[in-house]
Amino acid sequence: TQSTGTDKLTMVHLSTTALLVLALHVCGGSLIVTSDCDVDDMGGIMWLLASKAVNVLGVSVDSNGWSNQWAGAVNFNRIFQNFGCDSIPIAYGGRGFTALQETNYTGTHYLGLPKQEYMTAIDGILSTGCVGSNWTVDPTPQYGRAGYQLLTSALKAATELVDVLVLGTFTEIAKAVAEDPTVLEKIGTVFISGGAVQTASPPDLDGGTLTTTQQLAARGERQGDWNFFLDGIATSMLFSAIGQCRRARSGELQSPGGWVPSHCPELRLMSGQAQNDLDTSTYAQIESLCGPGCQGTEIGQKVLDFFGKRVSCLGEKDSQVKYWDESATVMAAGIADFCTEWADLNVTINLIAGDYFADAFQDDTNGVSARVCLHANRSAFLEQFWR
Repeated sequence: TQSTGTDKLTMVHLSTTALLVLALHVCGGSLIVTSDCDVDDMGGIMWLLASKAVNVLGVSVDSNGWSNQWAGAVNFNRIFQNFGCDSIPIAYGGRGFTALQETNYTGTHYLGLPKQEYMTAIDGILSTGCVGSNWTVDPTPQYGRAGYQLLTSALKAATELVDVLVLGTFTEIAKAVAEDPTVLEKIGTVFISGGAVQTASPPDLDGGTLTTTQQLAARGERQGDWNFFLDGIATSMLFSAIGQCRRARSGELQSPGGWVPSHCPELRLMSGQAQNDLDTSTYAQIESLCGPGCQGTEIGQKVLDFFGKRVSCLGEKDSQVKYWDESATVMAAGIADFCTEWADLNVTINLIAGDYFADAFQDDTNGVSARVCLHANRSAFLEQFWR
């Protein structure tokens, strides 16, 4: 049930652990999400709340992704309140590890990437009437600590393994692990949305610059991934930390202080290649797919309008929009039979300046093993997502 205004004010004064436990009772707690709150992130969160396939401990909103952070946090608040799950903590992520060019850092996005003109429609999609009736929101105090602190607190309070779903940059999970590597023992699987694992080194891997907007913007035409790229150092840190955890557990590596992990996370990637198999659906298709679930209730109609009208609100074509983060979200709920081709790959993150900065590469010598969905069946996905 939805909390009253008094409940919300009381929650501000609760301890971190108590707040997380309260969220667990209202909407559950076995998954933590880090996100940049793009439209596909919003769609994934809506599915999590509607399906009740897993329980959400909290969400951290990135500072550098496909929405402005101030808008992303409020939009998640809109979704949680409309679904009656407004006790789920929403935390703000901080500045990333990757400072691409200090003089051009504006406090929101490095070098204007992604471009503000793209994000304006994303920021206002739930409040401008573009997708039908507005998603109302009450001014609710947010979680009083940073995103990585939410991760750390939730993981340490957990009595069983908790999964982490990365729908944006890797900044906050990398910070949490850097502050306290033992939290890795509490993470079951890190699910990652997007990414393309390169199987061979490109010719220009050994040179380049990260200081020209033109070069960075050109990445949008490639198979690379914004989530990996916008804080490439954090991406590399997480992959490396998981690899070091596994080596320490096997006795191959002596960890600081002699810590021997009792468990290390698995890695699962819903690759951009597979996501490109999952074209979005038209309004009429969604009406048919969703059926009674989108009829007769206010929230059902809002969900139908959101998915059915979002493409036009973004000024794009149906062929340009996929079920990107929605597919990774369904995978994180343990439903992955729509993936038709898998590969177990050893992956490293390239930090050499150039066009392939922050891309994932197959590296059988130094890489950390990850299970990657390479292709997906759209019909099978739609059956799972809309049923």
